[in-house]
Amino acid sequence: MKRRFKIGLIGGGHMGEALILAILRKRLFPSRGIAVSEPDPRRRRQLRRHHVTLLPSNSELVRASPVVLLA
Repeated sequence: MKRRFKIGLIGGGHMGEALILAILRKRLFPSRGIAVSEPDPRRRRQLRRHHVTLLPSNSELVRASPVVLLA
């Protein structure tokens, strides 16, 4: 997979969502530049409201993002 996201977050819990909101609020990257891998289906549904890309696995996220944060 070609790198196409500016930043990837492993984990979309409270910390991951706080990071997403801070990135969006500061306009560091647009939502389409953020990818998140989150195993919990409920959290994935909640994260959709931020219009970030949700990826099914950590390995896919790492291949698609030059910068990865553990949240």
